[in-house]
Amino acid sequence: ADCLEHLASSQQGDRGDGGALVYFFETPDGSLLYQDTSGHWTGILRDLRPDVAILAAAGRGNIDGEPIQGSLSQFVARQAELLRPRRLLLCHHDDWLPGFSIDTDVAPIREALARAAPHTELLEPGYLAASEILPVR
Repeated sequence: ADCLEHLASSQQGDRGDGGALVYFFETPDGSLLYQDTSGHWTGILRDLRPDVAILAAAGRGNIDGEPIQGSLSQFVARQAELLRPRRLLLCHHDDWLPGFSIDTDVAPIREALARAAPHTELLEPGYLAASEILPVR
């Protein structure tokens, strides 16, 4: 019932509820969490422990249906602290569509992660660079 109330109250036409999509993959080499938008529901994320997390780092983060009070770097660091992945990659932070998208300065995110989640390795592969993310050794 709560879910249906939420969907009805946040209906955005043909775009559905406008929430973030999060996928959790379990493989023989480890687990991977992929997030497409800077937002999450704490009740779902708090019990997940991916080996690798790919987190969106663009725009204004949203937690439990409310915009965060703070910076994008604080939001990403808070998610890393919650998930505790061994490796983390950022997505949606680069200028993927020049003229429309905006490049995100990763330095503040890097600094916030070092403080909040020192156990997490931030991988920063180059554009179109092959990167082995699993297994985590």
